[in-house]
Amino acid sequence: MNPTYEGSIELLRDFWESRSVSFEKDYGIRQKGIVKLANETAKLIDGKLVLELGCGPGIVASFYPRDADVVGLDFSSSMLKRAKKRIRKLVLGDSLSLPFCNETFKVVTSFFMASDYASKENILSEAFRVLETRGVFLYADYSPNDEHWKLKREIGPTLGESCDIHIEGDRELSEKLKHVGLSVQRS
Repeated sequence: MNPTYEGSIELLRDFWESRSVSFEKDYGIRQKGIVKLANETAKLIDGKLVLELGCGPGIVASFYPRDADVVGLDFSSSMLKRAKKRIRKLVLGDSLSLPFCNETFKVVTSFFMASDYASKENILSEAFRVLETRGVFLYADYSPNDEHWKLKREIGPTLGESCDIHIEGDRELSEKLKHVGLSVQRS
């Protein structure tokens, strides 16, 4: 039985440490969407210094343009070990307290990681802090209508599993982004 995340950052880290191999294997179900996302954001990333929050095994970054200078950050050392083959610059760190100076990056991405946190405000404010003036913050996460998560919420409890994923709608997320100082260009 897989461990489940119960709320603390330490348990969340332990959860992902134990799932790095299975996560990478199972991520194939999302590859079509990831490739589409990477293609849609390529112009914004190409040639820029990019911080990828919660880079995991580096799957999303593997689809970025070659000229992007990517720094992958994750709190899971096992995820970072798997990311070595895809991202040259890796940092063991926490998205809630980024180990970078203010206004360091032209682009900060948060793709499919913030849903692990019930409260996203600190992640968003830290992203804003390390983003250069006129920089770009790219955010993508699961939809409240995502069939995978709907199913997991329905059958997980019968299997003795919890579904600790915190998904928000566009309006709620837009308000949080604006609250930390980011302007929403497209949703």
